[in-house]
Amino acid sequence: MSNADLRIPSATRRYRQLGAVSAATPADFRNKPDCLFGAHDIAAAGIVGSRASLHRALNVGKFPAPMRLPSGRLAWYGKTISVFLDSLEQAAASNADYLASDRNAA
Repeated sequence: MSNADLRIPSATRRYRQLGAVSAATPADFRNKPDCLFGAHDIAAAGIVGSRASLHRALNVGKFPAPMRLPSGRLAWYGKTISVFLDSLEQAAASNADYLASDRNAA
């Protein structure tokens, strides 16, 4: 019996590997505000690196709260993620403005 025979068929796997199948981009969250996105989509878009880092961010309140689907999986609406990304962009812009004004004052 070879190692290939011992592998679990993809149809019986409980979860997809993070970022392996999804090709989500940050623009997808803005273009599809009413669609549900899972942790694999968020990882594929580069917002978090793994499901573990996503859960850490959720536990400390640095990431929007998900909704739990009847299957037990976590999901976010595209609108929720796009609002979160907008807030990150605004924070980065205000931080850059603050650093630029600090340099000009010196």
